[in-house]
Amino acid sequence: MKDDELLIIVKQDLENAKKAKNRINKKIVEWRKLYNADEDAVVQGRSQYISKDAKKTIHWYIPNAMKPFQSTNNMVETTPQTADDVERAKSQGILLNYQFNNEFDRFDFLHQSIFIMASEGTVIARTGWEQEEEEVIQKFVGLSQKEMQVLIQNGTDIIDVQEEFIPSLNAKSYTGSFKTKKVIVSKPTAEVIKNEDFFIDPTASSIDKADFCIQKIETTISELRKQDKEYNQNGIYTNVDKLIGDVEEEESSLGADRETKLRSYGIDDEKETSDPSRKRVTIYEYYGNIDDGSGIAQPIVCTFSGNTILRLGQNPFPDKKPPFASAPFSQQPFSFWGDALTDFISDVQHVKTAVMRTFIDLMANSTNGMKHVEKGTIDAFNVKKLREAKIGTVVEWKKLSGYHPEMKSEIPPSLLQMYELFTSEGENESGITRYNQGIDAKSLNKTATGITAIMNQSQMRIWETSSRFAENYLKPIMRKWLAYNQKWLSKELAIRVAGDDYVSIKPDDIGGKLDLQINVAISGSSEQKSQHIMQLFQTSMPLVQGGIVPPDHLGKLFSKLEELWGFKELSSELKKQIETKEQQQMQQQVQQQQMQQQGVPPQGIPTPQQGM
Repeated sequence: MKDDELLIIVKQDLENAKKAKNRINKKIVEWRKLYNADEDAVVQGRSQYISKDAKKTIHWYIPNAMKPFQSTNNMVETTPQTADDVERAKSQGILLNYQFNNEFDRFDFLHQSIFIMASEGTVIARTGWEQEEEEVIQKFVGLSQKEMQVLIQNGTDIIDVQEEFIPSLNAKSYTGSFKTKKVIVSKPTAEVIKNEDFFIDPTASSIDKADFCIQKIETTISELRKQDKEYNQNGIYTNVDKLIGDVEEEESSLGADRETKLRSYGIDDEKETSDPSRKRVTIYEYYGNIDDGSGIAQPIVCTFSGNTILRLGQNPFPDKKPPFASAPFSQQPFSFWGDALTDFISDVQHVKTAVMRTFIDLMANSTNGMKHVEKGTIDAFNVKKLREAKIGTVVEWKKLSGYHPEMKSEIPPSLLQMYELFTSEGENESGITRYNQGIDAKSLNKTATGITAIMNQSQMRIWETSSRFAENYLKPIMRKWLAYNQKWLSKELAIRVAGDDYVSIKPDDIGGKLDLQINVAISGSSEQKSQHIMQLFQTSMPLVQGGIVPPDHLGKLFSKLEELWGFKELSSELKKQIETKEQQQMQQQVQQQQMQQQGVPPQGIPTPQQGM
């Protein structure tokens, strides 16, 4: 297939995806309006209050949903399927947790991901790899002529070479230095992308089942040139200089709405610049399956802008899949896109807005100071004094009975009851109750048992969404990181992180020989676990004394309790001590078995000759 023929297919897929996506874009715009409290129906001269239930609910949902993933430094758990995979699973678990906790801005990533998922219904992230090298000068001393030839054949940039003849060896020795590159950054990445910039096969319900995924990217000519083969020997792009350097106008209602909102916060991508290298340009990156002539679709990547192809080749990622992961807030069966949290409380927000506006209008009418004066009961001068009256003002009346103040409008009690009813209805719909927000709800049971039951029920909804977020979003990202580490990670950096326990992984391990889990500790569950551990302490002591439970088991329970209570450093230190002790015991057992096989009696037991 020729390049222009392939580009026609790719563009056709893009147009089909855009048409299908217009429907969900309109829904997301409505959800964003609810979140931003944008109300079109306002009456001049009446209350313009807008209830912010959507924004309040989402901002209380975010910390409740983030806590399960922020409360532990061991979010990723890798377990082996066979005995041969024990060390491999251990080292990969240490490496993934280190990368997520120390080399990655996990707080901002989790916050942004959960916020987009709750407010727009679906969150999408793109994974990748970041590598940075620096040039260093390394010295060498006493190299032989053969070793020197190896350096030259490898194309090494050698400088400051000094040659010396050694009579005792009857050979030349070389001393000097050479330039080499040192890896200073080698790590996987993940970033949240805008929903309006992602297009997927309209027939697919997930990324794994999609025939293609496309990302729209706005960048600069300069950034593209950094990855152009003409400017960089390790580049991946061509034809960069053929680009005009124009940004496409936003076609979707969602993109236009977001641009409008961002401008109010001082962000504008349409700024003018006279520097041609900083001209912004729109490109599309296509990951899909295309027939290469064999009759079977193969995974490819195609980056293009307009009619110019910048990159075309096989999918470069180790798993041969698009580098994206996604999760919906509320799953719609057989659909990629989900419903947002705001969708559950839209009716409640509209009703509470109407009720509160009525409440405000009644209060305003009752306290606006309006007066009724019968004509002829007061002259024009005293009318002016009455309008501008201050304390102590004297108004002269001709006929005092002609004055009547405004009657106060009573607020119906049913109005407050209706407001409370819909507040509770919104809590039931969203799953975020006033107990989640730290507010005492007078309508709820105040006993300890009642509050515990209410909290457990409210956590069920958060558990469901958090589990989906972990399984559909974080786990695929960690799977991709595992594959990227296997292909691109600098071994020196890996050993620095995982120590001598680091073991490289094979392609088969990525597919499933290493089971990968995301630990989800829902708020409230840590307290229950702590209580259970305390009960285990009480019941385990007699079993330890009886030799049924090993003493190290109590140490493991105590380290877990320290972790739940927030003493992570102490817990980690205790775990290392327990692991070291177990390793020493295993080494002693192995040594004793070897000695027994060699006929050497165990230490401390005298031989028959010694006892005689």
